[in-house]
Amino acid sequence: MTTATLPPYADSAFAKNHSRSARVAKYAYSDYRHTLEDSLRDILDSDAHVSSSYGWTNLRLALGYLSAVIGFGAAAYSHKVGFAETKSIVAVACVAYFVLSGLATLISTRFEGRHLVVATADPVTLLGTDRATDVKSKNGDKIQLTVTTDAREATGFEWEVLVEATWGQRRATAKGSHSIGRYFTESGALVGEHLYADVSGLLELLAKQLASE
Repeated sequence: MTTATLPPYADSAFAKNHSRSARVAKYAYSDYRHTLEDSLRDILDSDAHVSSSYGWTNLRLALGYLSAVIGFGAAAYSHKVGFAETKSIVAVACVAYFVLSGLATLISTRFEGRHLVVATADPVTLLGTDRATDVKSKNGDKIQLTVTTDAREATGFEWEVLVEATWGQRRATAKGSHSIGRYFTESGALVGEHLYADVSGLLELLAKQLASE
């Protein structure tokens, strides 16, 4: 029985796309991290074919847009009609603006910010046909995935990835970390092949754990 793997790097969608990434300035640690996280998302979406969930992000954006509309609308209405006649409306609008903005911030820090990726994966895609067929009926049609990253700048920038999977009653965890030198050249170009290989290895480890009896 076999587990599924990502396509070879040379045949991957990521290999075709990542070459367009901008180079990162030396010691720009936040840019290193953002580039790696964006690239990780691309690999999962394009080559692992996971279905990422953006529910919290969409809700946060909707709240942000709504608060902006209320704020600008109240200001424009007050300017046109006069503050004396609209102060009660402006007061309500201000309260609504701060409440919505607060909710958006809460979502960003407490929910959305906890994981880089929240997604579902087809068991056949992640495990391979044989293993997925063996246990699919017991565990459902979808594997739940979460991806969390961390970066330690104090040690010269080490990037850590934690991938957790839930499939029915089965749980799996894969974790890896590497220094920045593995993923970027001296000139700041992303070494996509190394990142792709490491993500592939983490997914393989998850698949083996989920498929084990």
